[in-house]
Amino acid sequence: MASKSELTHIEIEGHQVPVKIYREWRRSIRYSIGKTAVHLRLPTLLTQSQCRDQVAALRRWTIGEFARRPDLKQRFIRPMFEDGDRLQVGDRSYRLRIGFFDRSTHAAKLREGEIELRLSQAETNRHELAKAVRHLLSRVVAQDFHPEIT
Repeated sequence: MASKSELTHIEIEGHQVPVKIYREWRRSIRYSIGKTAVHLRLPTLLTQSQCRDQVAALRRWTIGEFARRPDLKQRFIRPMFEDGDRLQVGDRSYRLRIGFFDRSTHAAKLREGEIELRLSQAETNRHELAKAVRHLLSRVVAQDFHPEIT
């Protein structure tokens, strides 16, 4: 029988850390930290209450690992940008203007050294919002550097 996986999240320091739970034919329980998620491997015959206990134990273990190795923490818990922050990329500096608007998508524009982010009010998941902001910033800065690259 192939392993079954489930994606969930645990909250650490107010941030959602993705967790992949694998239920496999095995006798032991294993925790690990991967590139995109924390992994929990469980025997298929564990009860629901035992699974909840293991998720709580995984959370405690993850907090300990993040304290022991801060570089692991940076994979999952990134700082959120605030309105007025300065973003330094190479020799260029950008000021961020962040606003929430009644729109279905996120957008960004670069005007005279200022990046304006127009974010959707509908986005409630902090993790997804941070991911969208990083994506928008990456695209806007890449567009600004494009003439130098080509």
